Amino acid sequence: MKAIIAGVYFLFDGKDIVYVGQSADIFRRIYEHSSGRAKGEKKKFDTWEYIEIPDEAERFRAEHLLILALK
Repeated sequence: MKAIIAGVYFLFDGKDIVYVGQSADIFRRIYEHSSGRAKGEKKKFDTWEYIEIPDEAERFRAEHLLILALK
């Protein structure tokens, strides 16, 4: 059985971060992005990383701050 991990994730195309998101189930969300099942278009990425953040409010705050910092 796979673990359910909540946190903020980063999608990379090469060395470039192309997307930052948050999810209560990161592995499911990455699958949705790679398969085109996520809202919008299929994301183009070749690797991904995540930071585990179980608390929902902290996840949303971290996602927001990271998006601002990476602009």
